[in-house]
Amino acid sequence: AVYVTFGEGPLRMTGCVLSTNSAVGVAGGLYIGAGYHNNDVVIRETSFLQNSGSGSGHQVYIADAAKVTFVNVYMEGCPACTGSSIHQGSTVYPEPCSNTLCSKAPFTGACSATPTSHSGLGRVCGCGNGNTIYPPELGALSTCSHWNCQAPETVGAFDCFVNCTLSTSVELSGALNISGQGANARTVITMSESATGAHFIVTNSYTLTLKYLNLTGGKGHTVGDINGGGSVYVSLGVFVASFCSFERNTAVYGGAVYISSGTLALENVLFASNTAGSGGGGGVYTSRSYVHMSDTVLKWNAANFSRGGGLHSHQDHSVTLTRTRVLENVAGKDGGGYYFGGSDAQIIDVQIVDGTIAGNTATFWGGGVWSRKSHISLARTTVRTNSASQGGGFAVQLSTMQITNVRVENNTAVHNGGGGRWSGGPAGLELHVTRCVFRGNVANRIGGHAMFVMHNASVTIQESTFHDSAGDNPDSNHEILTQASNS
Repeated sequence: AVYVTFGEGPLRMTGCVLSTNSAVGVAGGLYIGAGYHNNDVVIRETSFLQNSGSGSGHQVYIADAAKVTFVNVYMEGCPACTGSSIHQGSTVYPEPCSNTLCSKAPFTGACSATPTSHSGLGRVCGCGNGNTIYPPELGALSTCSHWNCQAPETVGAFDCFVNCTLSTSVELSGALNISGQGANARTVITMSESATGAHFIVTNSYTLTLKYLNLTGGKGHTVGDINGGGSVYVSLGVFVASFCSFERNTAVYGGAVYISSGTLALENVLFASNTAGSGGGGGVYTSRSYVHMSDTVLKWNAANFSRGGGLHSHQDHSVTLTRTRVLENVAGKDGGGYYFGGSDAQIIDVQIVDGTIAGNTATFWGGGVWSRKSHISLARTTVRTNSASQGGGFAVQLSTMQITNVRVENNTAVHNGGGGRWSGGPAGLELHVTRCVFRGNVANRIGGHAMFVMHNASVTIQESTFHDSAGDNPDSNHEILTQASNS
């Protein structure tokens, strides 16, 4: 697959997969020649799978003089098994491979000592057809652990470098941390067609931490009359995920993730093509929890018979969304992108910063956002091309709302509030619009192309522009339409 020699500079390989390659000579995967003896070669978060060569070093051949460091590298299988996974000069390292799995496949036992004559190679952990290699600076490693779907661990910290299929849900017995191959080659964990349930179940204040994984095919965990979290179900626990994706999972509540009375922390996560039923939250459903998302995308999710095509937030303590994009989601009722539902006892504090809310659709209220009984703030955010019956861009009721440096563009409402619809209610609730642009929004029947404001509304608008709107009703061509007691 890769042949390098007579190098003039350092070589770096990160997040790669070299699979089922073959060579007439040595090293079907990677050959590093002696020309790199004065340069650093660093291989990180890379998998070598089923590569073959007719001579030594089926997976990797390293010349004696080369200096090489491996970090979180996984190797599996030599098809002929007459040579070794790694061959450095005249030294076979580790032992010739074997098809016999270890007792805890593919790893077992303690890490071997670093060979003194090949200190650049690092430490090797494992046996036979699987090896994870660490640089010496990590120090002594007492165990090397690999998580797999056939015998899944429920507590501990593990690597998971091989795609696999679960036949049943994994219910945590303590804190569980699983890391996949890397950002550019995420390990896929699938729920089998015949299985029911979520991938992971988190209870009893345990913490689930996932990184570099793609979870698909989950069908939700059922407790009583609630089926929630197509992929991950959390009750009284903590879920942390980074550089993960959740695709094509289904549940009644939370197509991919359901969390109740817990904490959700997501960074660089993708939710795509997940589906929720009557409970809502096509991508994610949260309730009475602390929710933090950054650099996360919710796209093409659906809450077919309910609210929150991307995210459904029910009486959460706080919701913070930073650089998060909610795109082209669908809700059968309200909140095509986001739904935030508070109560008199639990007013939700919602902050959306540097976000994008675009192309979402709701049947009734709030194509992009629907929020009720909340304190909601949008800053440096774009709300565009969303649609609903009322409040094409956003619909906010019984809430205080502040929008600053926000662009609300080309949203559509069948009735009123093409850009947004805000309803005050009790005295003391306020709407503040500062340095915003409302452009090209449409409300076809009642009007208020940019905004429709009603019910004891106290509205302050500063340094903002409203223009280029139109609708089907020539008698209702108002950028801002107010009704009832407003000031």
